[in-house]
Order: sequence, then C-alpha cells, then structure tokens
Amino acid sequence: MSVMLSKIARTAARFAAWYRTPSGMLSLLFIAGAIALSAAQQTAWALVVLTGWLAFMLPHKLTRERRDWEDAVHALGNDGDQKVRAVSSELEAVNAEVRRMFADLSTIPTTEEIQSWQLSVESSQQRTNQSFRSDLDAVVESHTDLEALVTRIADDVEALSKQVTDGRDTVDWTISRLNTRMDKRILNEVQSVSALYSLLEPALPLPPLGGWALSAEASMVLARLTLRNQPELIVETGSGSSTVITALALAKNGRGRVVALEHDLGYATATRQMLRDRGLEKFATVVDAPLKDYRIGGTEYRWYDIPDGEIDEPIDVLLVDGPPGTTGPMARYPAVPVLLDRLSTLATVLVDDANRDDEVEMTSLWQSQFNLFRVDSTDDALLATLRFASEPNV
Repeated sequence: MSVMLSKIARTAARFAAWYRTPSGMLSLLFIAGAIALSAAQQTAWALVVLTGWLAFMLPHKLTRERRDWEDAVHALGNDGDQKVRAVSSELEAVNAEVRRMFADLSTIPTTEEIQSWQLSVESSQQRTNQSFRSDLDAVVESHTDLEALVTRIADDVEALSKQVTDGRDTVDWTISRLNTRMDKRILNEVQSVSALYSLLEPALPLPPLGGWALSAEASMVLARLTLRNQPELIVETGSGSSTVITALALAKNGRGRVVALEHDLGYATATRQMLRDRGLEKFATVVDAPLKDYRIGGTEYRWYDIPDGEIDEPIDVLLVDGPPGTTGPMARYPAVPVLLDRLSTLATVLVDDANRDDEVEMTSLWQSQFNLFRVDSTDDALLATLRFASEPNV
C-alpha cells in the first residue's frame, strides 16, 4: 500500500511540475475549456477544443520525449565509450602481462631439455675421462720410448767415440795425402808455366791460365803438340788464352794458323786485343760465330754458326773448349759431327774439362759413333787427347 501511495505521489508531483510550465498551463486551459463547453452542452466545440489540444500537445510531448531519449542515449553513449576505452585499456594491460608471462615461461627449460642437457654433460665427462686416460697412456709410452732413445744415443756416442779414436790416424793420413796432391798439382802448374816461357819465348807475359782458361799443364800439352806436329790448321771452339798460346807456337813454327769460333762478343774482342798486342794476327783469327740450332741424331743442340770460307782446308787439330755447358746438355757434342768431314785423317782432338760428366759421356759417344778414342790425359785430367782408330766414320 505504501509503495502504491509512493508511486501516486511521484506521479502527482511530475504532473504538478509539468503543469507549472507554460506548455502545461496551456494544456490545462484547453482541458478546462473542453470541460466548460461540455457542461454547456457544446459538445461539438468541446471536441474541437480537445482535438486542438491533442494536435498541440501530442507533437509537443513526442518531441520532448524524443529529445529526452536522445539526450539519455547520448549520455549513455559517451559514458559507454569511456567505459569501453577503460575496459580495452585494462584488457591490453592484461594481454601484455600474459605475453610477459609466456616469455618468462619460454625461458624455463622443459623436462626433455633438462634430460638432454644432463645426458650431454655425462657424455662430455666420459669423453674427458677417456681423453685423459689416453693422454696418460701416451705419456707413459713416450717416457718408455724416451728411455730407449737415450739408451741408443748413449750407445751411438760410445761407438762414435771409438770411431773417432780409431779413425784419427786415417784422417791424418788422408789430409797428408791431399796436401801431397795439392803440392804436386801446384808444382806441376809452376813447372808448366816455366816450361811454356822457355818453349815459346814470348815477348810479353803469357795471358792468365787456369780457371775459365786452359790450365798451365793443358797449355803445355797444346804448345808441344803444335811445335811437334806443325799443323797447318787448328780450329778452336771458344777463344781466349789458349788462342794466344796456339798462335805463339805457330809463330815459333813460322807456319799454320788457328781459327777460334766465338759466340760471345766480349770474349772475341778481348782475344783479338791480346793477339794484336803480341803481333799474332797473321797466325790467329777470331771468328764471330753466333749459336744456332742443330738437330743431330734426333736431338736439338745449340752450337756455332760457322761463316762460309772460314775453314777452307783440312783440320789437323781440333780443340774443343766451348760453348759453355749452360747452353744445354752435352753442349760441346756437335763439334765432331758438324766438323767430321773437314777433319784430316790424322787429326788430333783435344777436349778441355774432360773430367766433367757431360764430357765423359760425349767422348764415349764419339768413340762408339766415330771410332774416336782417348789416347792420353794430363795429370790433372782436365785435358784429354783423342785420335781416330782408323779413318773417321763420315
């Protein structure tokens, strides 16, 4: 009952509040007029007044209620947006916290990862233990080998000491013999130089001997051969001191000449000057003969290119002292094959540096191919004398 009375009171208060407004007072006048006309039996006019009231009040009421509704809706909308934004902000904060929690959880190893790590640690420890045991075994083995090595070294030192003691006399004897040989060689060189001066009687000092030039002993052999056999033509491959020695011997004979083939302009110029200084141009000619390719027995060689007309008579003596060995293997081998048809039947071939491997092989080939045999050598084995066993095999 009290609730109903409260509702009636609130309704009456709203009507009272509304009728105090201009529109409410106007509405009250319309109603009062309709009641008065109805009491005066003016029903038609009463209906007209009520119709007018409805025509005025109904749109006014609807418009007011619509405005109130829109205001309520707008207020609700603003408040709802604020609440939605607040809820969204709180939801985003919750999502961020959830993401952080998942990130933290991802760093925590799983049970499988923990088990795998444990197995890896155990395997590594086992490998380390095995490696340590292997290293320890190797150290023990190395120590054993070292002991054996030290024992062997001690035995070797003892044996070496014994050899040194036993071999001291042998070493002393070898050194003494070498000194004797060197003394003998030096004595031979001195005696040969003295004999050359006595034999050739040069007006000027002899050119340097030994080294690249013929040794004094070889020069003595060449000079004696020239004086004894009195050759008409001597051909020399290469030029230098030997050319001067040969020219001096020919001048002593008063006949013959030597033709020196030279590919090096410097050597050729120096030799010509030594000949001019001694007035030997009549007995010696240095020919510029550059090296060219020869093919002999299927092998390529670089040897002297002899100008036409330089060798126009049989060669009585051939001195092989060039070209240098640096031009190729057995660089001096072509001397006999190229000049074979110009050698006289009694020709003598002299080979300098006869103890070198290339020259040894070269003379062996000449023997098998051309019947050219070694008949003599100097004591120092540097100069070999070769002759044909019969007429040269052309």
